[in-house]
Parts: sequence; C-alpha cells; structure tokens
Amino acid sequence: MRREDDQASASPDAAAHARLLKEALVYLQRREPNMAAHVLRRALELQPDDPFCLSYLGLCMTMADRGSREALELCERALKAGCYDALLYCNLGKAHLLRGGRRKAHAAFVSGLKADPSNRAILQELRKMGIRQKAYFPSLPRGHAANRLAGRIRRLLRRP
Repeated sequence: MRREDDQASASPDAAAHARLLKEALVYLQRREPNMAAHVLRRALELQPDDPFCLSYLGLCMTMADRGSREALELCERALKAGCYDALLYCNLGKAHLLRGGRRKAHAAFVSGLKADPSNRAILQELRKMGIRQKAYFPSLPRGHAANRLAGRIRRLLRRP
C-alpha cells in the first residue's frame, strides 16, 4: 500500500493508476478475472511498464483462459523488469498451477521465498500444493513397490 500512496502523491496519472490497481485487486478477490483484466489494461495505458500490473494481468488472463501462453509471458516479463518481489513470484506460481505446471509453480514459489521468506501467500500456496517427502529409496523410482511400501510404513510410524 505504501508504494501506491507514494505513486498517488506523484501525479494525477499515478493516482488514477493506483486507484485502478486497487479496483482490479477487488475484482480478483471476487474471482472476476475478466473484469480485473479489463481494469488492469486501463492501468497499463497509464503506466505501461508497471511490473505489478503486468503480473496481475498475466494471472487474470490465466484464470480466464488456462491455455494462454501470453499470460505466462506477462508474469515472466514483470519479473525481468528488475523488480524481484515475492508477490510477482507468487503470481507466476499461481499461473503455472492453473496451467497444470506443478513443478514450475513450485520453483516459482521457492524463488519467491528467497525474496521474502515469510510471505504468507506463498507459504499458503505451497501448503495447498502438498509438499511430498523424498522417496525412501532415492535410487528407485517414486512409484516402485519398495518405495511405496516404505512410505506407508513411515507414515504409520509417525502417526500419534
């Protein structure tokens, strides 16, 4: 919020941009990605290189159309803009999750935790994903009968 307040005091365009960004976030919370994307496009007309708008627009586009490669490119472009913020990694991870890329999503979330180790949104997404334990016998495939049996025994022994 402080970043938005700093922008709002800079110029009328910055104030309108901050207002549009807040409005888009409200639409996102209501699970209305098409409306949020429309508002974010208007905000990008005022400040075309804002990494937060680019990232949220990519997330909205992914929510609306899960096959959109352009959406992921927007999220990645926001990161390459030089602003390595945990929120941008979180949006990229969510976009990968929506497209079914669990491995890439996990990598984005872990990178976001490097930027901000206590980021609640990223920690929540990782918990939702479910963190798997390492295979008991790493030399064997995860689905091998020996690993599956050892995993079940380990799970039974850890239960209270």
